[in-house]
Amino acid sequence: MRFDSGAKLGFRFDSYHGNNHTVGRLRLSVTGEPDPSKLWPLPPQVADLLAVPATQRTPEQQRQLAAHYRAVSPAIRNLERDIFRLNERETELPMPGTARWS
Repeated sequence: MRFDSGAKLGFRFDSYHGNNHTVGRLRLSVTGEPDPSKLWPLPPQVADLLAVPATQRTPEQQRQLAAHYRAVSPAIRNLERDIFRLNERETELPMPGTARWS
């Protein structure tokens, strides 16, 4: 990519693996590729499943697509992040019977 007047890129990285873990070998890539299918290629098995019209997919094919979606869905990742954060906060709560609740 080339920007005649320069460019400023911003990145956000979220890690949900506790306070005692570090990220190793983080890599970021930038591209000018206009074809998003080249940026986010589907596994061949998933592409084959999507080639089958939705009304003609078997229950097993539907299960496989759902499993793939759950693995890559930003919405599901957000839910997993929220669950992780709530689990972290749970350790801050007093155990029932060990503290006075006001």
